[in-house]
Amino acid sequence: MGNVRVILSKEYPLLGFIGDTVNVKRGYARNFLLPRGIAVEATSRNAKQLQHFVSQINAKKAQAKLESEKKKEALEVITLKFKLKVSESGRSFGSISAKDIEKELKTKGQKIIKKQIQLPEAFKTPGEYTVDIKIHSEVIAKVKVLIEAEKVVVKEEPKEKKKKKASKKEGAEEVLASDSESGSENTTEGTPDTEQGEETGSEEPQTSESEETAE
Repeated sequence: MGNVRVILSKEYPLLGFIGDTVNVKRGYARNFLLPRGIAVEATSRNAKQLQHFVSQINAKKAQAKLESEKKKEALEVITLKFKLKVSESGRSFGSISAKDIEKELKTKGQKIIKKQIQLPEAFKTPGEYTVDIKIHSEVIAKVKVLIEAEKVVVKEEPKEKKKKKASKKEGAEEVLASDSESGSENTTEGTPDTEQGEETGSEEPQTSESEETAE
């Protein structure tokens, strides 16, 4: 069915804001956006009608910007607080995502959807952060986020169990070392016999005194 260009006549963060021109599936525009007055097809009217409609949208856009500025002020005085589990060694468990921020804003009476929260990746360590929230095509609010560490105790193996494991490991290493030494000794012991045999075979026969007398 292809795509169609539409102009948004209402704030609709999933696609954009008032006055934005976007490309959407023709069926989505015809069955959802156009009947609900969220957008109008950019090519469905003649130039004069479209110009009149765009001027109306721009007036709405200016009004929406003023309202967004007020919302920005309300958002920027908020500090969102979270707790993140951290072990005694400093290892963090879990993270704070855009979805968590969306939920926390909702508890404070601020309706913001996940797509408006500009968070490239979740927070994984405690600290103070600032998150950008796009509430209008020309208005971005900076919201403070405070993540506090919640100390947790991580269960460790009993010392006796650790000692047993270490003892078993040392025993295995000793056996390997013993086998290695034993193999090298066997190789070394075989060598002198060969050399001794060679030396014995190379000696010249000695003439006895009785043989010399007989001559």
